[in-house]
Amino acid sequence: METKGKANDPKSWDDLVFENRNVDYGAYTVRKSYNGNLTSGFFLSVSFGGLLFVVPIITSMFDDGSDKRGPGPVDPKVNDTLVFVNVTPPEFKPPQPPAPPTPPVTPPVDPPVANITPVVSTTAPMETTIPTVDDVLQNPPAPPEGVDGGVAGGVEGGQGTVPVDAVPSAGVNPNEIVLVPQVQASYTGGMEAMYNFIRRKINYPASARRMGLEGTVYVSFVIGRDGKVTKVEVVRGLSPDCDKEAARVIALLPGWNPGRQNDVPVMVRMTLPIKFALNK
Repeated sequence: METKGKANDPKSWDDLVFENRNVDYGAYTVRKSYNGNLTSGFFLSVSFGGLLFVVPIITSMFDDGSDKRGPGPVDPKVNDTLVFVNVTPPEFKPPQPPAPPTPPVTPPVDPPVANITPVVSTTAPMETTIPTVDDVLQNPPAPPEGVDGGVAGGVEGGQGTVPVDAVPSAGVNPNEIVLVPQVQASYTGGMEAMYNFIRRKINYPASARRMGLEGTVYVSFVIGRDGKVTKVEVVRGLSPDCDKEAARVIALLPGWNPGRQNDVPVMVRMTLPIKFALNK
C-alpha cells in the first residue's frame, strides 16, 4: 500500500524518472515547478477576468447619469422638418437592336448568249482612196470621142467586131486594181440587202461573248471584173476570232456589179466596217 501511494505521488514520479540521472539538469527543475506555475497562472487568469467583469458594474453604481461636458449649444436655425422631394426616375431607353448583317454581294451574271447578235454598221461609209498624181500619170484616162489620135475604124485583117467588155480600151490595165473608178462597184439589191446578208451569215465568236468584247473590224477586199469577191484581208481588227469571222462572211458576199473605167469592167478595192455589239 505504501508503494502504491508513492507511485501516485507526482514527486515520486519525478524521482523515478530522474533516478540515477543528473537532477541538476534544467528539465528536472521545470518538472518540479510545473504544478506551482500552473496553479499560479490559473488564479491570475481568473482574477483578471473577474476584474474585467466587475469594474463596469461598480462604475455604473457610482454614475449619476449626468454628462460633465453638458449639452452643446442649440442652433435655432436648424429645422427638423422633413422635406419630400419628387425625384423623376431616369428615362428607360430600350437597347437598340443590332444592325442587320450586310447581304452578300452577288457577282454579276453574264448576259444570256442566246440573245447576242452581231450588228453591222450601216452608217459608216465605205473607205476609198483618192489616186495620187503618179497614179494618174501612169494610167491616163482615155481621150474622148472625136479627139485627134483616136482610132477611126477597124483594123485591117481583123476578125470582125469584138464586145467592148472583152477588149480593154486604151489606157486601161485589166490586171490593175482601181481605187476610184469612174463607175463604182455596187451590190445587187443595194447596201441594205448586203447588210441583211451579213447579219444572217455572221456568228458572234464565243470567246468575244465571254469577255464582253465589242468593236469594229475593218475588212478590205477586191471586187473582180466578174463581180466576185477576192483578196479579203483585215486592215484593222478587234480580236483573232472576230477578225476571222468578219473576213469569212465578206468572202461569201455574192452578186456584185463590177466597177467600170472607160466603160470597161475593172477590179476595185473596197473597205467595209463590220461592227460587233452585244444586245444589252
